[in-house]
Amino acid sequence: MSIIKGIISLMTQDFSEPIIVKDSCEAKLTLDNLLGISSKLNDEGKQVLEQEIKLLQSGIYGEDSIAFELKNSHLPLVVLRDLQLSYAGLSAQIDFLVLTPKVGIVIECKNMIGNIEVNANGDFIRTFSYGKHFKKEGIYSPITQNRRHLELLRKILVEQKGGILSRIFSDMHFEQYFHPIVVVANPKSILNIKYAKKEVKDKIIRGDQLIEYIRRRIINSDMIARSYDDLAKMAEMFLDHHHAKRINVEEEYGQWIENRNVDVPPVSNEKNESMDVVSKSLNIEENPVYIALKNYRLLKSRSENIKAFYIYSNSQLEALVYSMPKSIEELLKVSGFNKVKCEKYGQEIIDIILQNTERT
Repeated sequence: MSIIKGIISLMTQDFSEPIIVKDSCEAKLTLDNLLGISSKLNDEGKQVLEQEIKLLQSGIYGEDSIAFELKNSHLPLVVLRDLQLSYAGLSAQIDFLVLTPKVGIVIECKNMIGNIEVNANGDFIRTFSYGKHFKKEGIYSPITQNRRHLELLRKILVEQKGGILSRIFSDMHFEQYFHPIVVVANPKSILNIKYAKKEVKDKIIRGDQLIEYIRRRIINSDMIARSYDDLAKMAEMFLDHHHAKRINVEEEYGQWIENRNVDVPPVSNEKNESMDVVSKSLNIEENPVYIALKNYRLLKSRSENIKAFYIYSNSQLEALVYSMPKSIEELLKVSGFNKVKCEKYGQEIIDIILQNTERT
C-alpha cells in the first residue's frame, strides 16, 4: 500500500485492519543492482558477490515472512518497513516499526542460517554446520541494536518542539508505549534461550509468535489509546527523518570489473546530471523545482481535502529535487514513490520538474 493510501486509511474511523504505510525495502533495490553487475565481474568478484547476494536474499526472505504475518494479523497496526532514520548526527536502521493505538513495537528481524543460543551473560552464539563440521561464532546482540533504535526514536519524538507528540511522549510514556522485540524469522533455526535472563528471554520470539505477542501487548497495556490523528502524525514524523542509504555498486565492486569500459547497469542512487545543478543552490528551499513541487503539493492537498504530507513528505520532496526524475521509470526509483503513487501523481510531478529544470 502506498504511503498516501496508508495514512489516508489511518485517518478513517474504521481502523481495525493493518495499514502498511511504508512497504519498500532498500535491500531489494541493492539486490537488483548486484544481480545486474554480476556478468561484468571476474571470477574473484563473482565469488564475493555470490556471498553478498546470499546474505541479502536471506535477510529479505526473513523480512518478507514478517511482513506477511503483519499484513494478515487482522489487528489495528500501522507498519513502516525498513525505516532508515537520521537525526542529530545519529542513525538507525529499523526492520519494522509497528504503531498501534496502545503500543509501539520495534522489530529487529534475524533470519540467519544455523541455530541461535543466548547464554546467561546475554551473549548471542550462532552454530551452523558445513559438511560434517560445526562452527560456533558470536554475533552482535540484536537486543543492543534495538536499544539504540529506541534511543533515537525517543530523541526524535521528545525533541519535536511545540508538538502534541512531545507532550504525549514524555520519557515515562515512551517506555510504556514502545517495546523492542527480536524476531527469529528462519523457521528451521533452533532457538535456545533457556539459560538467558528473563529480561532477555522476554525480548526474543520466533516469527510465528509475533502476532500473538503484539495482541497480548495491546490487551495488557494500561495506556490511553492514541487517536488516529496521533498515529498519522507519528508515522509522518518518522518518515520525515527516513533517508535511504544505498551502495554504489560500481564503486563497491569496481576492482573486480573485467572491462572498465563496459557500461555498468545504472544504480538507482547514482546522482544524475541534474543533481550537479541542484547542488549549486545554497538553499534547497530557493530552488525553483522545490518551490514548484511544494506549491503543487499544497494545491493538490486542498483540492483533495487531505493534508499536504499525504501527497509526499518533506524528505520525499527533497529526494525529488535531488534526483530530478524525468520519467515514471526514474520516479519509481525515488524512495517512497511506488506504482500506486506514481499512477496518481507521477506525470504531474514529472511535468513540473521538466518545466522548472531550465530555471535551476
